[in-house]
Amino acid sequence: MQSYHHLVKSFRINPDMHITLVSITLSFFLATISAVVTPTHGFLDFYANVQKNGQKRMIGSKASIIPLTRRLSPHLKSRSRRNLQTGDANLTASSLGTNFLAEVTFGTQTFPLVIDTGSSDTWVPATNVECVDPDTNNAVNQSVCAFGPLFQDAAALTPIPGIVMNQTYVSGEFMTGPMYLEQVTLGGLTINQTQVSIVTSAFWEGDGVNSGILGLSSPNTTAAVSTKNGDQVIYNPILTNMFNKNMTNPFFSLALDKATSGPAGYFVIGGLPPVAHDNDFTTVPIELKTEEFGTKLPGPTFTDYLVNVTGFSYNGKTGDTGGVRNLQMIVDSGTTTNVVPAKVAACINDLFTPPGRYNKTIGGFQVACNVSAPSVGIQIGNNTFPINPAATIFEAEPGICTSGWEAGGDPKDPDTEFFLGDVFLTNVVAVFDLGAMQMHFASRK
Repeated sequence: MQSYHHLVKSFRINPDMHITLVSITLSFFLATISAVVTPTHGFLDFYANVQKNGQKRMIGSKASIIPLTRRLSPHLKSRSRRNLQTGDANLTASSLGTNFLAEVTFGTQTFPLVIDTGSSDTWVPATNVECVDPDTNNAVNQSVCAFGPLFQDAAALTPIPGIVMNQTYVSGEFMTGPMYLEQVTLGGLTINQTQVSIVTSAFWEGDGVNSGILGLSSPNTTAAVSTKNGDQVIYNPILTNMFNKNMTNPFFSLALDKATSGPAGYFVIGGLPPVAHDNDFTTVPIELKTEEFGTKLPGPTFTDYLVNVTGFSYNGKTGDTGGVRNLQMIVDSGTTTNVVPAKVAACINDLFTPPGRYNKTIGGFQVACNVSAPSVGIQIGNNTFPINPAATIFEAEPGICTSGWEAGGDPKDPDTEFFLGDVFLTNVVAVFDLGAMQMHFASRK
């Protein structure tokens, strides 16, 4: 199945009403909110202090780490600061594609959620969630969605009248549900009255473990819409609220491990993960968009964790970025593969031994499972980050493997987006610095 590379900027109100970004672009971005985060010091100030004190991460009574776990997904997917605390979470890995899961508590109930830097909304399914056949829009057995734990006590939540979440992903998966204010806990950091959705209707290809999404991206890409006219209603996601309340340093970091299941790295709010990495971080700005899908925006807008990639190297030789000087790519933990220009993907997959070949059925490049993968580097700023060749081979099913380098089209097409997914993120410590609107990367050791 073709992986989905990013959040589709469209909203499904009901089977008969579909509003695309083209028709709502101005209302989408003209809506105003407070600054993404309250202006404050960012990661570089924090890291200078860490190095001065000889620490690898913030440690103390206010520090906590969120371990991640990992679950194999049935598909390659992309779903496109004062007295400071550090909220950390261990990650879990969730076969072909991989979901990195963090435990998130709504009230008193804890859910394993997919961490997603490519979308902004956080949601879990209601006990009575209706699963929908995407072809007929008819209800099917709830087990078809393969959700993890369901939310048990919606009656205890504070409803937000007049808006619902309506989300559609590239895979065709979609979900809708009321918006509520709820107490949410991430890695020991608890915020009251933050906005979430309890999904009541969905088409979802789950893994039987994860319960939904923890959206970590921009307020500008939240998917709440008015029930009166379908216009987007922008709101601050969970992390933005935490940063604005100075609960923690205004950045978070990821260290993802390549694993098929079990412990799979760390998601750390306001600090660095306890993993070995290069001392020097490469710092680049988060690029702002001036147009979206060919439509001009009112001004430079933060929509994604967008960075400029200035080149690729193949087996030690310099390559280009597919015909543009700076290739803008979204850093997306919810996308398994790296999605690059078609020309770049063809060059890289041709260097597999034996070469990878495009397979229309699977929507990607098929490779031999015992293939020798090339050494590829991704240049960001003044540094080239090597990609572990073993991280670029995925077993779709027994004896059938695919490449982690996907073709995303022509970079000169304004409707095309490219992604640094988990194939990239498993090789670096990545810091998403909303305090300074920067990204920072250091290679893992």
